[in-house]
Amino acid sequence: MALQTLTSEGYYRGSQTFLGDGNNKTFTLTTAHMDPLPVEEGDFNIYIDNTIQLASTYSYDANTGVITFINAPAA
Repeated sequence: MALQTLTSEGYYRGSQTFLGDGNNKTFTLTTAHMDPLPVEEGDFNIYIDNTIQLASTYSYDANTGVITFINAPAA
């Protein structure tokens, strides 16, 4: 399974890890791991298998904390 790790820097301290399954395109950040939630895409980094992902490969909704990938991360 592809390991996805979302980390935040500066004001945001924390990380959250998800496992890709090749089908799921959406992942939700929670305040249990990142409080407060990032305000915009530039406030955090996404790594899949230790490779940083370009912001053009996903979108982020700051109101809900939902990250939506264009292509589902591989299993």
